[in-house]
Amino acid sequence: MSEIDDSPPGRSSPRPTLRSDVWLKTVAAFIAILLLAPQPNWLPLIADVKAGLAAQASGDMARAADALANAYARQPWNAAFAFDVGRAELAAGQYEAALRDLTTTARLGGWTPELRVLAGDAYNALGDRANALSQWETAARDLPGDVNLSRRLAEGYEAAGKFPEAVDALRVVAAAAPGEAEIQFRLGQLLAVVDPRAAVDPLEKAARIDSSFTPRTTALVAAIQQAETQNDEAYLSASVGLVFIQAGQYDLAEAAFSRAIRFNLTYPDAYAYLGLAQDKLGKDGGAALQEAVRLAPDSALAHSFLGLHYRRTGQANEALSELTRASELDPNNPALAAEIAGAHEALADFEKARQWYEEAIHLAPADPRYKVLLAQFYVENEIDLAGAGFTAALNALNAAPDSAAAHDALGFDYVLRKDFASGEKHLLKAIELDPNLASAHYHLGVLRAAQNDMTAGESEYRRALELDPEGRYGNLALKALALLKSQ
Repeated sequence: MSEIDDSPPGRSSPRPTLRSDVWLKTVAAFIAILLLAPQPNWLPLIADVKAGLAAQASGDMARAADALANAYARQPWNAAFAFDVGRAELAAGQYEAALRDLTTTARLGGWTPELRVLAGDAYNALGDRANALSQWETAARDLPGDVNLSRRLAEGYEAAGKFPEAVDALRVVAAAAPGEAEIQFRLGQLLAVVDPRAAVDPLEKAARIDSSFTPRTTALVAAIQQAETQNDEAYLSASVGLVFIQAGQYDLAEAAFSRAIRFNLTYPDAYAYLGLAQDKLGKDGGAALQEAVRLAPDSALAHSFLGLHYRRTGQANEALSELTRASELDPNNPALAAEIAGAHEALADFEKARQWYEEAIHLAPADPRYKVLLAQFYVENEIDLAGAGFTAALNALNAAPDSAAAHDALGFDYVLRKDFASGEKHLLKAIELDPNLASAHYHLGVLRAAQNDMTAGESEYRRALELDPEGRYGNLALKALALLKSQ
C-alpha cells in the first residue's frame, strides 16, 4: 500500500459531519490532559478548544478547523489534536489540509482503522480513487462487515469498474439494510454483469420495495429470463449488455459484452457493441470494432459501428467506406444514409452530402430528425440560405415545431441573412426549449456580436464552450472568444 501523499489533486465531494458527542468527549480528554500535565498556555488552549466546539455546534466547520489548528499548534506533539484538526478540516471541505494533518496524526500515533477511513475519504474527495480504495481496503481488514465502510468500498469499486468487488461490498450493505431499494437495485445491476442469473432476485426486491424502480428493472429482468432459455452464457451477457446500451449505461455495457466475449471469442455482435460502448466512454473501441468486421464481414451492424467510430475520430474517408458498405448491406436504413451524408459533408463534398440527406428523408418521410439535419447542413455550410436552405429550415420547423434544433437552424438562417429580429426570436425559442443546446448559444453569440453587444456575445460563446468543450461548437466558440479579445 502506498503512503499518503501530502499534495494530491483537488476535487469536491460530499462532506462528512461530526457528532456533538464525539466533540464533547474530545473536550473532556483535552481537559484531562491539561490537568495531568499543566503548562503556561493552558488557558489559551482551552479557549481554542471551546471555540472549536462552538463553531462546530453552529455548523461553521471552517472556523472549527481553524480553532483546533490553533490548539494543535500549541501542542504539536499531540496526535489527538492533529487527528481532530484533520477531521474538522475534512468536514469543512479542506481536503488537502485534512490529508496533511491526518498523515501527521499517523506519524505521531500510528495508523488506526478510523484514521484510514478518514484518509480514504480525503483521497476520494480529491479524486484519487486508487489511494482512497487502498486506505479503505486496509481499514476493512480490521473492520470486517462494517456497513458504512462497505458503502464506501462499494461506491469506490463501482466507480473504478471493479464490479465483482463492488458486488461483495454491496452484499454486506444489502444484508444490513434489506429495505433499501436503491441498494437492492444497484446490487442487481452489478450482478447482471458479474453473475446475471443472480441479479433477478435483488432487482425484483427493489421493485417490490419501491415501485419507481419497476421501469428500470423490468427490461433487465426480462432480458435475463428470456436469454436463460438459450443456455448460452455469451448470449445471456450480450442480452444484458444490450439493455445497458439502450439505457446509456456504457460502463456496465462494456463489462457485460466483455463477459460475453470471454465465453465466446468469435461473437461478432458482442465485439461490435463492446467497441461502441468503449467509444461512448471516451476509450478507443477501434480494435473491438475491427474484430467484429473481421468476424462478420457481411454484418451491417459491424460496418456501421466502425464507420461511426471513424467519424468520431475524424477519419472521414475511412468512415465513408465503412458506412457505404453498411448501407449496401442495409439499404433501407435512413440513419446510415444520414451518416454517409455527414461523412461527405466532412469531406466538403456538399452535393453528395445533400443527396444523402435527402435520401434519408425519402427513406423515413415521417421522421422529422432528417429534415432537421438537412436544414442544419444548409445553414452550417451557408449554402443557398435564401433559397433551398431557407425552405429546408421551414420544412424542418413545420415537421417538428417543438424542436430546439429546428428553431436554431431557422434562426441562424435569418441571422446569416441579417434579419436579426427574426433570428433572435427563433434562437431564444431554441434555448427556451433546450437550454443546453450548444449550437443555439453559439449562434446567439454570433447574433449579439453582430449587434455590437460584445458582453452578451461573450457570455453566449462561453456558455457554448461550457456545453460542448471538445466539439464543433465549443471550438467555434473558442475561436470567437479569441477574436473578441483581439479587438
